[in-house]
Amino acid sequence: MAVIVLNEKFEKSSATLELPESFKNIHPHNLYLYIKAYQVGLRANTARVKNRSAVRGGGKKPWSQKGRGGARAGSRRSPLFVGGGVVFGPTKRNYTQKVNKKQQILALKFALNELAEKNLLFVVDRVSVESGKTRDANTLFKNLDVKSALISIQKFT
Repeated sequence: MAVIVLNEKFEKSSATLELPESFKNIHPHNLYLYIKAYQVGLRANTARVKNRSAVRGGGKKPWSQKGRGGARAGSRRSPLFVGGGVVFGPTKRNYTQKVNKKQQILALKFALNELAEKNLLFVVDRVSVESGKTRDANTLFKNLDVKSALISIQKFT
């Protein structure tokens, strides 16, 4: 797959870059697993209720065991009482899913290959910010009017 190479002024240059052949043989399931794990990690996980042990009070037996004609009761915080705990409500859960490092790398390679096939992958051979300030670099990238970008910096000496 050929990648579009841009110069410092973000104009198409004559240089060409090829992705390795191994990028074509990657199964798309790796990308699916990575995206699924990412989206699951975004879940808020805030739904909680108090069970009978978390509700305040209820230490004393509300009435005696026998002689009243009613059912036995051990605590006012039982789910049967108003103000008591909730029986099978939502509790804290861990939704995270592990993705192996090798699968993450394969997912990135697959995504790069897909972008290259659609001619949406651009490589800039050099970007220089004379002042060296992050603010200037930020304005440089904002002026590109790009929805999303992956910025990988390799410094060669």
